[in-house]
Amino acid sequence: MKKIKTLTLLLLIPVLLLSLAACGQATSLVGRYVLSNVYDDPEGTTFAELEEIYAADNLKITDYMYFEFQSDARFTLVLFGDEEANGTYVLDGKTLTLKSAGEQFAAPISGDLITYTYQTGAKLVFKKECVGGLPVGAIIAIIAGSAVVLAGVAFLIVRSARKGENAT
Repeated sequence: MKKIKTLTLLLLIPVLLLSLAACGQATSLVGRYVLSNVYDDPEGTTFAELEEIYAADNLKITDYMYFEFQSDARFTLVLFGDEEANGTYVLDGKTLTLKSAGEQFAAPISGDLITYTYQTGAKLVFKKECVGGLPVGAIIAIIAGSAVVLAGVAFLIVRSARKGENAT
């Protein structure tokens, strides 16, 4: 009975990790944020139109318009496939301050969304990128948890086999 309880507990670890890992509940700014919406563009360009333009060339807009935030408080902004800016950032509550080339920009942040005002006045909304619906950190945690489960199962199998040898 004790083996069954232990095995059940080990098998539940990945399930618990999955339940804790929700993309929109990221606690760290670190990662990649991809363009997810455009509004207030003086030229009237919409996100759907941008997607169509890239799709016509078999490209994904998310590969050409994104922020990348590093753990050392550095960032890179790529717009239209070109590195537009790189510099440092400070997150203070719900305000993200970006510093690049002697200029400073403030961008409101709400959950996993960053709203950046482009030089034309257009508002570009970037959403934290997830792998398979989960943040990359959650994927790593799930893999690590699965490795623990497999090691635990292997341990139980070996232990049971040894007990079986000692019984004969």
